[in-house]
Amino acid sequence: MISVAHNYKYLSLIYAVALLTMTVGGVTAEPQRPSPDGGGWLEISKSGGYAYADDHPDFDENLVDGGTIDLWFYMPRKLDHLEGWTLFYKPGAYSVVILGWIPLPNDPERERRCECVGVIYLEHRSATGAGGRSGTLVGDSQVPINRWNRLRWVFQSGYATLYVNDERLLDTGGGVGIQDTDYPLYVGGSPDNPFFNDFYLRDVEWTQYQGGLIDGVTVSNRTMLTPNPADEFWATWRFDGLDSTTVTDSSRNSHRLHLVDARVQRAEFTPADRVSLAWGALKRDAR
Repeated sequence: MISVAHNYKYLSLIYAVALLTMTVGGVTAEPQRPSPDGGGWLEISKSGGYAYADDHPDFDENLVDGGTIDLWFYMPRKLDHLEGWTLFYKPGAYSVVILGWIPLPNDPERERRCECVGVIYLEHRSATGAGGRSGTLVGDSQVPINRWNRLRWVFQSGYATLYVNDERLLDTGGGVGIQDTDYPLYVGGSPDNPFFNDFYLRDVEWTQYQGGLIDGVTVSNRTMLTPNPADEFWATWRFDGLDSTTVTDSSRNSHRLHLVDARVQRAEFTPADRVSLAWGALKRDAR
């Protein structure tokens, strides 16, 4: 006859192994720790999910004299073939996108799987209608998987520069200022294809990345990587509240961020916590 104590010990072992499996196997999308911005984060919970802020001059017209969009992003897995992640996008004005394949212009049949983290693209259109686009392969050393990465898009004197983890990756230039459009600013995804200058990429059918995390989004007049007392923040979104359909702006301008198939998450147990709990259960029951 099997004792109750033996049954309890057996069930505890199964529970501990299950916790370890969820942590090591990557079933959970929770990051190892909150981003350096702290608190919770925005999770793109469904393919095609995104957040958006209504159109405002702070997101295009006021960037003429320079500005920065700054955010943290977390990729729990590499992108699949013909999958992309729109990190942010102002239709007709600018976009930053990571693709899971290497586009081969004018030959869709030869689209090649990217044996890397992805291909990151930067695109913008000036106030005169001229525009530019550039892209580059990024590997694990530049955009590590399962780690928070900092992205900064800096616009100044007609040029847009993209930094990831303080490494300068891309530049585009052309014309003066940024195209003033009537569209929202999308974050973490978009309802349509964000490529507007490239006919080839604009027509390729691809799906939006699911499970990515975003945190600490700011829009400011900063044009340098180091803080300056003259910096003015036009929008600041932190995801520290309860899950809801909108996120408040902690800057003085009150630009609300609306969520579509996305949600605010707060960490309850990190993967490190799960390992500690599982190991503790194994040691306790082994006594």
